[in-house]
Amino acid sequence: MARGEDGDASTSMTRDEDDDSEHSHERLVERFTRALRLGSARLKYHPAVRRLGRALASTVEDTVSSSSALVLLGVVYYNDDDELGDKGRGADDAGKSSAWIEARAAFHADFLSRLWMSYRRNFASCLRGTTWKSDAGWGCTIRSAQMMLGNAFSVHTRGRDWRRELEIQECDAVDDDDGDVSTTRRRKIANLADIFRRQGSEIIATKRGSDSQADIVRWFADDDALAPYGIHNVCETTTRWGMPAGRWFEPSVMCRAFEVLISQHEKMRDEIIAHVVMPTTEGEDAGGVPRVRRRDLFAKSADVGKALILFVPLVLGAGSTINTRYLNQLRAMLAFPQSLGILGGRPGSSLYVVGCASEGVFVHLDPHTVQDSTNADVDSYYCPHVAYTRGDALDPTLALGFYCRNARDLDSLLDACARLAREHATIPILDVDVEDDHRDVGVVSHADSISHDSHPAIVDDEFSDWEFI
Repeated sequence: MARGEDGDASTSMTRDEDDDSEHSHERLVERFTRALRLGSARLKYHPAVRRLGRALASTVEDTVSSSSALVLLGVVYYNDDDELGDKGRGADDAGKSSAWIEARAAFHADFLSRLWMSYRRNFASCLRGTTWKSDAGWGCTIRSAQMMLGNAFSVHTRGRDWRRELEIQECDAVDDDDGDVSTTRRRKIANLADIFRRQGSEIIATKRGSDSQADIVRWFADDDALAPYGIHNVCETTTRWGMPAGRWFEPSVMCRAFEVLISQHEKMRDEIIAHVVMPTTEGEDAGGVPRVRRRDLFAKSADVGKALILFVPLVLGAGSTINTRYLNQLRAMLAFPQSLGILGGRPGSSLYVVGCASEGVFVHLDPHTVQDSTNADVDSYYCPHVAYTRGDALDPTLALGFYCRNARDLDSLLDACARLAREHATIPILDVDVEDDHRDVGVVSHADSISHDSHPAIVDDEFSDWEFI
């Protein structure tokens, strides 16, 4: 009897050892695969590799050399397009050329003042529950959402007309190991044209002693788990919903996460309210065009003295193909004065779309550059070059963002959305209910209704066909 029990115990121990060995092997393979993916991402998105790729690759930039429009986050710098307004239209060829040059310089100065978040490495602490100190290869949607929110805070605290004070750094031509450039001398930018006349060994930098928006940048720091909108806090929030770090998140999840984080931020929650427009889930309009109710948006923002950040998640096509019939509406919305741009990008590659140029061409900030988190220079949060993508290459899963400081802004935005919906009655992007009615339009703040320890009703399969880089 004892021998039988010993035999059973021995067999059980052998089985347990086999299980442990199998699990150990699986963990080893998982760690190796993860390290390989991260190593590949760090190389692919190293600043030097990215610069080389831009130099060698053909882009759509040449198509905007005499663009019909230049629009950036609600500011129309130049336009020959009926969709966007009157600026620049009606001049002769000489006048158009002069207006274009002036508009392009102002457009670039604005672009160089927009906050840019990218992949980072060497976090001061690991993301909770992981050994990861980098988001290279998987965090692009988080970074794109951070850019949208950071630029909303910029408009809120400094106004839309704020611009960086710039100067030119004359630098050594050789990069260091981190892809950074050693600074040797600085020279003042006399006018905006200096931005285009600089030499290859020169870079644009924030003028020393001027406002660099360092206060906002600190809120998104990767080396501080207490940063209210840093990647550590973002991943803490999504992990509570069953979506941990290391995976891609669709734009709607990022909108929900930042809605929650704004409601928890002592500095901002008394000044700003965020709201995510969710699709109608009941009645004959279920699954249709997202709809907002004017009265309820006023009640939660302007009527109580708060600014509003409005997120509108959308799916504008099937699979990975956007329905190009929506592109003109997206272009028009980017020209709304309240626009915060588009959280979206190409399939498998999230981008922050901030404007549009010639027809079918969109302007974006690209998070796919790996920078170091250790002693990060504030200038590393500004992108030195404008990037473009074609509208028909955009992923159909995206989110619009808008910022309304007061009742006038909100009235203007909702009127513009309603007018655009009437003009495109067969395929509107967003509907506005002017009068109160019985329809459920999802106007309750999700930040108020979500238990931070519970799993919200989020479907996370919109990027299931994405390929891991």
